[in-house]
Amino acid sequence: MTILGASLGLILVLIAGLHVLWAFSTWPFPNRERMLRSMSGTLLPPDWTQPRPIPLPAYFVVAFLLLLASALVAIAAGLCALSMPHGFLRAGVFCVAGVFLLRGGGGLLAFRRLGPRVAPEFLYWDSRIYSPLCLVLGVGVAVVGFGLVV
Repeated sequence: MTILGASLGLILVLIAGLHVLWAFSTWPFPNRERMLRSMSGTLLPPDWTQPRPIPLPAYFVVAFLLLLASALVAIAAGLCALSMPHGFLRAGVFCVAGVFLLRGGGGLLAFRRLGPRVAPEFLYWDSRIYSPLCLVLGVGVAVVGFGLVV
């Protein structure tokens, strides 16, 4: 459980760092427009020519939530000793698992049905990285959560 928790926590911290990086950079994308088309699954209006910019605070909110999720997983896996009610910790961990599982499953199902109304670049990255990664994280966090129940 410790190795799984540490691995999940590290992955979540790295993804949080990526979101902070994207607030100031377009890496690994060549420009901001390409990055937004690849990252944003928003529906496209019929006359869509330019992607809508993601508000700067949104990158930091996502990074903060990912760091919070990482902390919950680390505490649940026994990597950190923090006094927290067991029920609150368990609920938080299962909430994190649920969010990742919904995002991963929803991405694989919903964006396929929306087809041409979503940027093709996003569909490409979502089917290869975003949704599968969310499913793996969701299952991993759920396993850590079930370790709390037992």
